[in-house]
Formats: sequence, structure tokens, C-alpha cells
Amino acid sequence: MNRQNYFTSENSLMKDIIDKSPYKFIITDKSGKIIYLNKKAENISGMTLNQPFRLEEIRLPTGKKVSDFEELRLMLEKWNEEPVRSRGESSSNDDTFSFESWFKHENKGNYPVKITAKILKESKISSECQGCICFYAEDISGRKKTEEALLKSEKDKTTILNAIHENLVYYNTDFEIIWANQDPADSLGMKPEDLTGKVCYRLWYNRDSPCENCTVKKAIESKEPVIEEKLNYNKTDVKVLAYPVFDDNGEVIGAVESSLNITKRKNAEKALQISEMEYKELFSTMTNGFVLHELITDDNGEPADYRFLKVNKAFENMTGLSAEQIKGRTMLEIFPDSGKYLIKRYGRVALTGIPDEFDNYNPYLNRYYHVYSYCPKIGQFAAIFTEITELMELKKQQKNSLEQIEKNLEDLAILNDEIRNPLQAIIGYVTLEEREYTDRILSQAKVIDRLVNRLDKGWLESEKIRDFLRKHYSFS
Repeated sequence: MNRQNYFTSENSLMKDIIDKSPYKFIITDKSGKIIYLNKKAENISGMTLNQPFRLEEIRLPTGKKVSDFEELRLMLEKWNEEPVRSRGESSSNDDTFSFESWFKHENKGNYPVKITAKILKESKISSECQGCICFYAEDISGRKKTEEALLKSEKDKTTILNAIHENLVYYNTDFEIIWANQDPADSLGMKPEDLTGKVCYRLWYNRDSPCENCTVKKAIESKEPVIEEKLNYNKTDVKVLAYPVFDDNGEVIGAVESSLNITKRKNAEKALQISEMEYKELFSTMTNGFVLHELITDDNGEPADYRFLKVNKAFENMTGLSAEQIKGRTMLEIFPDSGKYLIKRYGRVALTGIPDEFDNYNPYLNRYYHVYSYCPKIGQFAAIFTEITELMELKKQQKNSLEQIEKNLEDLAILNDEIRNPLQAIIGYVTLEEREYTDRILSQAKVIDRLVNRLDKGWLESEKIRDFLRKHYSFS
């Protein structure tokens, strides 16, 4: 029997339909020998009339592999004998049996096929065909590629979404979880697939109804994305984004929720607010004057001027210059006759970042300041001023006093010599000729000499004091 004479003249129409079918039709006898091939099946490598029917692999819906034709035939017979209700989920109501396998194309190599098999038992079939097996095969290469692509896409999606450190959950309109990534599952000690079908408000909040302030509920009802910052069920700060999901008719079918833990950011913001408040309080209450400047350079990059950016209250009180007067203006605009000394000195700080400390006299304000200057960032410098006018005046008075003490000591030394020399002359004249008043004169001269010696001793003590003052008060 060959492909041409298998069908009789009565069923030639059937033969024509089968030959033109997009499926591959193969009929074997009970032993597995091929007795019919339609045109589509002729290009299957290894499929030839009167040759055994061979498949690269037979994989049943149950996952079991069949190794040879005889085993397949026995399974088909058993399948036909079983009631439909006992065949399982993969069964159909007829007596056909489907499985997947591989065919080898003469030019294209192996490709996957879905094969449907049926044992021929119809009364119209000749007796010699009774019990033969009919196979028709469908090329499922496209379907397999689509399934593989979908599987890969699903794996890629899962990998990407699990890598995002946010809680991502897709809900339906009944707040049942359709899909979730790893983070929300980890928060409950569960697996992502275990969350599917769970109701969110029962799962996380142990409630019987949605939360009053539910972000997902707002997105579903408003049909608009909703973004909120709130406290989560575990009292952590979170940023919640809910996006409604629509079907092809524009009806809301659910919402995707993204929840990001922002506790660290919130704590940082609170700490920053406290820090800013403390800084502002310190800035406004500090007794030292504070000024922030911006350096202005010429075409060669050399310091040419500087602009006042910020001053505190103490600086205003200290200088008599208000913030409104000087903020935004330059040094040369405020003091056009000021020298370049301070501009260059501050410029080094702003350009190099190396701090500087010095005392300075401002002739415009007639005041002295101790200045500490540092660079908060390149191109700017800050200066902390401490007024030392009273201290400098005190030092001047101190210096004048020390100079006067020095002069007095020098005058005392001269005075001692001026007294002692005439005294010695008087004593000499008196002793040349004794008179009745000689003893009295000599006695008084000795008294004067003792006083001069005391002055000499006092002068020596004063010299020690002067040396101490010179050493400890920088007086020379």
C-alpha cells in the first residue's frame, strides 16, 4: 500500500483535503510501519513509506518519555479503553491522544511538533486498516519560541524587579495581590508566589476593609496616579506611588504600588533641619562678627576685589554697617580708598584654601579687629571678627606706662648721681676745717647718704621689675 492507493475512490475528497492540509499526516500499521504519508510529511527526514515510524523523542503531557513505538501503541489502546472522566485534565472528549515530539527536516534540522494520535476503528475503514494508527503533526516552532521568549521575559522582569529595592505589588480592584517582587515578601518572611491571592489590608494590617487613607484605593477610584509620603504598617517612613492599570476598554482593573523606605532620608532631613536651626541660632547669637565673601579676580586670575554675601548681627553691631547696606556690594564699592593689602591677603585664602589669622586696624571705622579667615569653598572666604579696640588701647596705655617707668628709672639713676656727687664735695669741705658745727653737718650728710643708698637699692629692685615687664609685656 502506498500514498496513492491508500484512499479508495469513495473517499478521494478526504484524500485531497488531507494532502492539502498544513498538517503532516502519517498512518502506520499496528507494527509501526508507515503505510501513508501526505505531501507535508514527505520532507520529514527518516519518514518513508514501508519504513518504521520513528520519533526523536516522545514526551507525554504527564512528562513521561516513551522509548519505542510498541509502548506508544499500548498506551493509545489503554487510553481508548479508559472512561473520559478518568483521563485527567489534559484529555479531550474524543479518542485522540496528543503529545509533543521532534521531527527532523531534511534541510532545517530538528523542530518541535505537537502530534495527535488516533487508533482507526471506524466501520467504514477496510479490515486491513482496522487498528492502524493515524498521526497528524503540527509544527509548534513559533509557539515554542514565543513561550521561550515569554519565559525569558518573565524571568528578566522578575530579576529586574527583584533587584529594585522597593516594595512592588500589583493588585486587582479587590485589593488581591496578583504579583509582588521579593521585598514585600521578605518583610513578611514569605516567598513572592505565596503572596498571590492574598488581600493586602488583611495581610499587612489585619483589617476587614481597606485602610481609610489607602494610596492604592485613591489611585483606583480617581483613575490617576497618586504619590504620597506616609507611615507604613511597621511605623517606618515610606514614599508610596500608586498607578492605576486599565484594560483595553479603559476600565480600571487594578493598580501597581511602589513603596520605598525613606526612613533614613527623613531622619537625615530632620537632622539637617535641627542642624540648620542650631546654625541659624548660633549665627545670629554669636558674639563674634561673621562675614562670608566671594572673591573677585581680574583677567589674570589675581584677587581684585571681594563681594559681601552674608553677615551676622554681631558684625552689624560691631562695625555699624547693616546687612542691607553691604550685602551684594564689593569692598571697593563700600570703601573705595581702601588698600589692596586685605584683598590680596583674603584672596590667598580663597584661592589656596589655607586659613589665615591676623590683627587689623580699620581706619574708616577707627577700630581694631582680630581676624580669623578660612575658605568654605574655593573662590569664597569667611572671616570671623573679634573687636580688640579696647585691648589695643589698653596695650597703648600699657606701653606708655612702661615707657614712663623706664624714664623714671633713668631719671632716678641720674638723680642719685647728682645728689651723691655734691654730697661728697660738702663732706670734703667740712672735714678740711673743724668748726663747732662740723659734727652736725657730717651727721646730716650720713643721713642723706643713707637715703641715697636706699634709692640705689630701690633702683636695682626697679631694674628687676623693668626686666620682668620687658619680658612679659613685650616692652623694649
